[in-house]
Amino acid sequence: DARVTAAIAEWSACMAERGYSYATPEDPAAELGDRFSQLTESGASGPALTDMQADEKATALDDRECTVEAELEEALEAAYLDAAEQVAGR
Repeated sequence: DARVTAAIAEWSACMAERGYSYATPEDPAAELGDRFSQLTESGASGPALTDMQADEKATALDDRECTVEAELEEALEAAYLDAAEQVAGR
């Protein structure tokens, strides 16, 4: 859906303005999950995990602000409703 594609592009640009390099809204969780796995597998604790937690919180806040700014949830809902109407034959 073009609305979703446009909203994701706007979200990605917003995140880039904040210093991130994410193409999709799924990317932050994947990147942070990978980072956490690497930390725990290497036996990291204490300060490294505290820093990771701070980064995770900052990323989540930026993600939310960019989601709102890009009106991503609205685009997803509109696309879903349109698809549901098509399936229902309206």
